[in-house]
Amino acid sequence: MTDHERTAQELAVSLRGITKEFNDGEVKALRGIDLEVPRGQKLVLMGLSGSGKSTTLRVLNRLHDPTSGEMTVLGEDPMAMSARELRRFRQRVAFVFQHFNLVGRLTALENVMAGALGTLRGPRYGVMTYPNAMRHEALAQLERVGLGDQAFQKAGTLSGGQQQRVGIARALFQKPELVLADEPVASLDPESSRQIMELLLTVCEEDGLTVICSLHQVELAIEWADRMVGLRHGEIVFDRDASQITIADASTIYASTDPTTSSDPEAA
Repeated sequence: MTDHERTAQELAVSLRGITKEFNDGEVKALRGIDLEVPRGQKLVLMGLSGSGKSTTLRVLNRLHDPTSGEMTVLGEDPMAMSARELRRFRQRVAFVFQHFNLVGRLTALENVMAGALGTLRGPRYGVMTYPNAMRHEALAQLERVGLGDQAFQKAGTLSGGQQQRVGIARALFQKPELVLADEPVASLDPESSRQIMELLLTVCEEDGLTVICSLHQVELAIEWADRMVGLRHGEIVFDRDASQITIADASTIYASTDPTTSSDPEAA
């Protein structure tokens, strides 16, 4: 095995010069992003709205195609994949959304099993149309996030915190290697936010998953992350080990002037 191949296996994500433009180049969402994320790391993306956090996450599983640059995710090049290969790839890369992305009229259990639709042929109508093993696994994941007793309740009747727990269970049901979470607690109150982040941390550590999460809550990010990366105007301006960051340090990403770009924990 070459050094390059060994490094690729150790990295969950490698981005090189990634740009993303919208509206025929009028909007430059990402401006040459370089980022490497080791497997098993819990990384938080921070920045003002419009800084490029969500775009970065969506590029990683090709919900958005980058305009230019190179990337490797879980040892593969998503840009070189056929439609079938991309469906299989997305089973390895779970997404937890800010607004839950649940079907309110379906039960919590059905919403969890929807995470496996990419592996099944044909549509599914009702719990009993899924394989028995899938039903048992989906219920186990709901129990894992503390919602086993709500499995047959319609998702639309659950609280925001409960709906996000269903979203996490759906992500885990995919048996992913990488979890992307886009502002997963932005719609929740502070106590629910803390509970959800603690839950996400616990289950991902138990399963040895890599997590890349965008957050606005600085204190939560410092408590939860291994590493924090700040974005401004589509560029990385802050890259530090979370254990060596204070709230004041992290808050500079939201200041009116650009923070110093650095991976040096001693830099201001």
